[in-house]
This record gives sequence, structure tokens and C-alpha cells, in this order.
Amino acid sequence: MECGEPIEYVVMSVEEYRLKEADSPFISEVERWGVILYEDSGVERSRALKLVDLAMEYYDFSIRARDSLMYRAAINLGRNAVELLVKALIMVRGEPLPRTHGGYIKRFSEIYLSSNLVNREVVVRLYRVLELWNKAGYDPDYNPTVDDVEYVLTTFNKLREVVRRILGK
Repeated sequence: MECGEPIEYVVMSVEEYRLKEADSPFISEVERWGVILYEDSGVERSRALKLVDLAMEYYDFSIRARDSLMYRAAINLGRNAVELLVKALIMVRGEPLPRTHGGYIKRFSEIYLSSNLVNREVVVRLYRVLELWNKAGYDPDYNPTVDDVEYVLTTFNKLREVVRRILGK
């Protein structure tokens, strides 16, 4: 800027930034040499709340699929709802977003188990939900049951209580 260099705006969502910050040379350069002109400290919380709303939609879709006896779809939709809550809880802490489904659970547990905001049972349930989702989506010999769907939905509700405590929503 001192040499008359033009200002280049970089606009991206918080999620995109968090996904790229760990290994992007571009983000590294921006953070090293760039100047922040405007930053909204409430944007992460706002985005997290929107993810909670989206998670509720997926939860409702999962219930409808369960009621229609479409258990594979219900597990898939329910797992999406669960992961959106996990993502919201990671984002609200300003943490980088992992790149894998298992990575989300690992990062969530690092943040929330160590601070005693969730108990180990929730994390165990998250890994089981991921296992059920993988089976429902990729194992043609797997016959999902209503109990499997209920396990996913119950996990969502347990995680929803954590969201209420942390985000108040």
C-alpha cells in the first residue's frame, strides 16, 4: 500500500476460510502480508446458528424418511444433521474445520471433552453414527433397522442439548 499497490479484496465464507487456512499457501500469504480492513467477530456465531437451523431441517427429513420406512435415507439424513451440529460447535470456537467426517468427531472431542462440556458417551455415539452412515451408504448387505435410525436420532438429540447449552439455541 505504501508503494501505491492496489487493494485486492478477498471475500469468502468463514467455513471456506477455516477449511483452507490449514494448508493453503494463499491464505498463509494473506495472513502474513495482508491487512484486515474489516472483520465481524459475530460472524462465526451467526454462521453456527444457521448451521443449527439447517441441521433441524435434516433432522425433520430424517424423521419423515423413517416414518416412510426408508431407513437408509433416514440414517443418511440424520447423520448429516448430526455433523452439522458438530460443525457449528467447532466453528463457534473459531477452530479450523477438519477435512474428513472422522476429523470432525476428533476435533469436536478435543475441544469439548477436554473442557468437560460433553461426556465420552456423546463422542462414542458420534463414531457409531458415522459407522451406521457408512454401512447405510456403501454396504449392500447391510439391512438398516428402525433401531439404527433411532440411535442416530437420539444422538442428534443428545448433541442438540449441548448446542442449547453452548449457543443458547
